[in-house]
Amino acid sequence: MKKLIEETQKEYALRREQAISQAQRRKEKVFANIDGLSEIEEKIAQLGIVSLQSLHDKEDNRIKIFEEIDALKKEKQRLLKEAGYSEEEFLPDFQCKKCNDSGVVDGESCICFKQQVAAKLYGTTSLLSVLEKENFDTFNFELYSNKAQKGKKNPRQNIKQISAECLQYTVDFGRHSGNLIFTGAPGVGKTFMINCIVAELLQKGVYVVYMTAYDLIDLLRKSKLSDYAQTIDASFVEALYNCDLLAIDDLGTENATDFAIDEFFNLINKRLLDKKQIILSTNLNLNELNEMYSDRILSRIMGYFTPYEFVGSDLRLKLN
Repeated sequence: MKKLIEETQKEYALRREQAISQAQRRKEKVFANIDGLSEIEEKIAQLGIVSLQSLHDKEDNRIKIFEEIDALKKEKQRLLKEAGYSEEEFLPDFQCKKCNDSGVVDGESCICFKQQVAAKLYGTTSLLSVLEKENFDTFNFELYSNKAQKGKKNPRQNIKQISAECLQYTVDFGRHSGNLIFTGAPGVGKTFMINCIVAELLQKGVYVVYMTAYDLIDLLRKSKLSDYAQTIDASFVEALYNCDLLAIDDLGTENATDFAIDEFFNLINKRLLDKKQIILSTNLNLNELNEMYSDRILSRIMGYFTPYEFVGSDLRLKLN
């Protein structure tokens, strides 16, 4: 974890430096084509130094310096405006507007920095590119049949209701938002819906850890082994417990060993006690989950998760 943090800090320093350098090059290119602008900029800088040196001078002298600086700034703005520019155009285009790509806000790691470290640690560095394609704006209800089989839900009406409630979940997300579990056959949109929720919450600065159940159990197992001590330490487990939202996809694909069952229960139970939100998706129904896991896990799911059943045919077959 320490190595990943240091690596990410270097990436952020480079990212910030590049944004500042690009902004400076844009500024120099424009200023070079507007007569007198570079000279005004230099004069403002010189007077700024003089103003610092004149802290103990008479007040009248300091006022004259500030008035001259103010006049130069107004002239600078006038020249830029006449040329069709504003000073805001020459500010660095930082990827994160909260920390300005420093990775730190108010002395603490910015959410974007935490998310970047988490993505590397949990093997989801490609997640952001996926979320650009899979979100509420790109959800296609037309892929779902508008005809219900006898005794079953209408797939399109069902998914529209699920989508609306999940979108509202992101709007209301907070300490008392509750937990969700998506059930249904493979290819009916469960993972896509998780992606929609995660995409929306990431934009709001929510700290999300998102991984498959198989990878979750595998990494928990590795965290206990000395061979992986250099890459996985206690911070890894702490993040699973402390992130704002833990999304676990494909529950039931992992090997249900005693270790897996115990670790999964401990994780779910601790987050529930701490009122930390969880989203689960599984191809298994509740009876199958009960057979695979213990009664105590199923009782937590039944008591603390809002279930959503996804219905319809395999969308991947339609898309391919």
